[in-house]
Amino acid sequence: LLTALLKLPPSYRRTLLLYDGVGLGLAEMAAETEASTPAAANRLLHAREAIAAQLPDLSDPTELHRRLTELASTGRLHAAKPPVVRFVGERRTVFWTRAAIAFTVTIIGATTLTVRTAPTHYEPPVPLGQRVEGVPARVVQ
Repeated sequence: LLTALLKLPPSYRRTLLLYDGVGLGLAEMAAETEASTPAAANRLLHAREAIAAQLPDLSDPTELHRRLTELASTGRLHAAKPPVVRFVGERRTVFWTRAAIAFTVTIIGATTLTVRTAPTHYEPPVPLGQRVEGVPARVVQ
């Protein structure tokens, strides 16, 4: 069961565990996963289908709930320590902040280059059939 759960996408796994494992209601589970109620219900249905495809004996939701409760009580699952979670979160935040700053600097640099190299006045094109001044006449040899 644990292997089947780990094969699920994180959003499906979270939804399934909150609803069938913890026992939250549909509205509370939707709020916890920051999804609309229909989206959370859809994720739950797809997660149950995926689990039932891998483990056919768990197609009944009550049996799935019993096995998840059993897995939670016997499994030795350890959450990461708060300093580790905080460090990873802060590192991710620093990365995205630096990426946003680099992107902004790139946009400013491109804009500055465009302003510096763009023409400052309009030069209309030479109409067809009009003589262009300053060009020597064609010499035939």
